Amino acid sequence: MPVVFPQDAESDWLATDPDTCKDLCQPYPKDDIDAYEISTRVNNPGNDDPQVIEPLDHEQSGLGGFSSG
Repeated sequence: MPVVFPQDAESDWLATDPDTCKDLCQPYPKDDIDAYEISTRVNNPGNDDPQVIEPLDHEQSGLGGFSSG
């Protein structure tokens, strides 16, 4: 699972002790993030265009647990 935190916490994450890093690992606000399925084209580094992260036209089964909607 990736760690997502505000940009202003970046220097704290990189330059602090393990306990402070643990404190930064808080659930990200649901209303500030969206999750959606994208094309498997993203798996090929040769596909370097904005379309690789465009949402697909259908809903992915099981993605609801990660969605803010």
